[in-house]
Amino acid sequence: MRMYWAKQRALAPVSIACFATEHDGSETLAGRPACLASAAIACGVMSGVPTMCSCASVSCTVPRAFQPIVIAPIPKAIRTTAAMKPPYSKSLRMMCSLPSVDVLMRFVGPVSTAAAGPGTIVVYGTTFTLATGGTKVVGSGGKGLKRYAVAVQAGLSEAPADVASTVDSVLDNAARGWQQEGWTFQRVSAAPYDFVVELATASTTDYICGKYGIHTAGTVNCRGGQNVVLNLDRWEQGTNGTTTGSTPYDPATYRILAVNHEVGHALGHAQHLDCPSAGSLAPVMMTQYYGLNGCLPNVWPYDENGKYIDGPPAS
Repeated sequence: MRMYWAKQRALAPVSIACFATEHDGSETLAGRPACLASAAIACGVMSGVPTMCSCASVSCTVPRAFQPIVIAPIPKAIRTTAAMKPPYSKSLRMMCSLPSVDVLMRFVGPVSTAAAGPGTIVVYGTTFTLATGGTKVVGSGGKGLKRYAVAVQAGLSEAPADVASTVDSVLDNAARGWQQEGWTFQRVSAAPYDFVVELATASTTDYICGKYGIHTAGTVNCRGGQNVVLNLDRWEQGTNGTTTGSTPYDPATYRILAVNHEVGHALGHAQHLDCPSAGSLAPVMMTQYYGLNGCLPNVWPYDENGKYIDGPPAS
């Protein structure tokens, strides 16, 4: 980028990053049109002449930064309100630095899920294939619509359509599912969505969940931000008593529990629950993988009478 001093023009340009024109319009230097201007690299205008910065990423004309003021008794001398002294020098050194990535992230937040191409998303560096198509809105409650997508980590043998069918059937359960709380659901295949149910390997699950400070140890699932991450090992194997103290759920049953539990977090149920009393149904928001503590197995948030299965906060 070149910045010119008032009345100096090309006598003392300062090269900073890339070329720019001195005038408004379509005049170019080095073959890069000034109409592709980026305010992000424009440090300011040091005279009454607008400066335009050429950049292929943003189309923007840099406005005058300040109103020129006259300083008497020097005839015709001008400066900007930001200048420390009149522009007498024939040379000017100017430093321009962009905010660091860390600073920018304070404003835009962490980037977790981004479109990578038709039918795919990238989640913290891992590509997922989205299930195509979608569903109609299911549920009739007035609490709000939750749009969701379903995706499978690229390279896995599980078909996105099959995983989506399972998730759809769980969220479409009007009798015992989260619809009882008043939510409605619709699966979509592209943004915007409220959350994405992602089937991932154990190591990828650990990595994504770790971004949110959740320790999954290669064995369980998590929800962080828009990501509802399901561990492939649990999806394919269930629990079946493979971990000491865990509840022996077959894969098909465990999938219902995993979807209801993690989507429950996405719906605002952040607190894990414990068994209310021996012989009671275990709350779906209980970490049943580690044991039931005297409760009976249960994979739904509501019982057969439409009553929410609650429990004391887990310690």
